[in-house]
Amino acid sequence: MKKLAVSLLFTGTFLGLFLNASDFKSMNDKQLLEQAGKVAPSEVPEFRTEVNKRLAVMNEEDRKSYKADFKKAMDKNLASLSQEDRNKRKKEILEAIANKKKTMTMKEYREEGLDLHDCACEGPFHDHEKKGKKGKKPSHHKH
Repeated sequence: MKKLAVSLLFTGTFLGLFLNASDFKSMNDKQLLEQAGKVAPSEVPEFRTEVNKRLAVMNEEDRKSYKADFKKAMDKNLASLSQEDRNKRKKEILEAIANKKKTMTMKEYREEGLDLHDCACEGPFHDHEKKGKKGKKPSHHKH
């Protein structure tokens, strides 16, 4: 009887964790927005991928608006974290992205919007292009 109870408890816990795992694809845009900054670091790669897919099909105006709303939600949801907690979260996110990268081709990695080098952001609200990069670098060689 004791084995049955332990077995049921273990199964229930495992099933509960499985069912509570976020399914970002089934969320609407507003629900996804509300998750900004709340997502477990291990789920950030999937979250970021889903947000990037949604942004890709939006028109420019909607995309800008969604990014601004996303940043506000992210700032609000992360405001209570100390700097130490933020650094810990960033490290965990980078580890999750690195682990995800190991299972993908470089093309898949880029298509899913994970190729942000050492960026641990959870969303698309800032530009990762280097500042001042307006075009081709002037060549210092004259041939």
